[in-house]
Amino acid sequence: MKHSPGIASRWLLAATLLTWGAEGYGSRIDRESCHPLYLLDENGRPVTGAEDLAVSPSGRSLIISAYDRRRVDPGAVETRGGIYRAKLSDIIDTVHLRVETVVDTQVSGGPFRPHGFDIQSGPDGVHLAVINRGYSQNGHQQRHDSIQLFHVNERSGEAALVFTLPAEDRLCNPNDLAVAGKQLVFISNDHKACSGLGRLWEDLWGLPGSRVFAYRNGVYEAIGPDVAYANGVALLRDPADRITGLALSATRDRKVIILDIRQAATQLESTVSVTLDLLAAPDNMTVTPEGDLYIAAHPDLLRYALYRAGLFGVRSAPSLVYRLHRDSSGAWQQDVVFEDNGNMISGATVAVPVQGYLVMGSAYDDHLLVCATGTTN
Repeated sequence: MKHSPGIASRWLLAATLLTWGAEGYGSRIDRESCHPLYLLDENGRPVTGAEDLAVSPSGRSLIISAYDRRRVDPGAVETRGGIYRAKLSDIIDTVHLRVETVVDTQVSGGPFRPHGFDIQSGPDGVHLAVINRGYSQNGHQQRHDSIQLFHVNERSGEAALVFTLPAEDRLCNPNDLAVAGKQLVFISNDHKACSGLGRLWEDLWGLPGSRVFAYRNGVYEAIGPDVAYANGVALLRDPADRITGLALSATRDRKVIILDIRQAATQLESTVSVTLDLLAAPDNMTVTPEGDLYIAAHPDLLRYALYRAGLFGVRSAPSLVYRLHRDSSGAWQQDVVFEDNGNMISGATVAVPVQGYLVMGSAYDDHLLVCATGTTN
């Protein structure tokens, strides 16, 4: 989910995101099985704001996109963050864990504030695509977002910048992405307006102006419907690993939209196949090898807005995790697998199931949360 601090936007968000979620969903994860996981970089400095997570193609590492969003205000020192990795075997029984840096300012070739990302394995190795929310060296916010693709040596953890996607005027608020190959990337754009009154108007009224763009063979094309705050995206595949659809979190709409995708000769064809209504506002999503979707969500957007803005002493926000899955008829079903009022993790933005555990991250909290699920997923 996109996070842009600033005095005006803080008050706007606090005043306008007046959408309240339901309480008491219940949870099938035993909260007694959960523990916090505090991350440290190679120099022993805390890694804060793990907004997005994914399991590496080999299944051995947890990949983490993090930067300290509370240190991006005017006058703040240069933001610290990057793409990191941790061994999955190390996250189970520890509270403090040192991680390895995969991509930082030096590797990216300039200021690096990673947001949504995707990592995939292809014929020529492992590729990592990252939305980089660039910043000025003096700490002042200056929007010059870019989408960078890196080649990663999964054994050594070393990464090299392959190329940066060309700029696109309509794609000025990239939030999350899903990679189908070097020449096909799906990107959510969470606002239609790039700045100014148009953007404020979208925030004020929750207008459905944002959507998904597909970068295909060097050309951008808009796909799917306009929604209110296009957020997490994930590719859906059939048993033969062919892409069949794209799942999209429409945060302000409190919906998940499933698009059928077909690659025609000259363009992508997309149609809405399913729209799923949720009681909480969905954020990032993770697709499992079985095709299930795990989605972190915000039950109370007002409290979340106050928490991220640091207003009125609000120091936590509730979290919810959905599991969306198909039943025997192929119809999508939804279960709530985790709920927290903000005591264990505040404002979770991503949830990843790994080896019988659910790992959650937050764009603003200072730790991950690791919970045993009682399953082997």
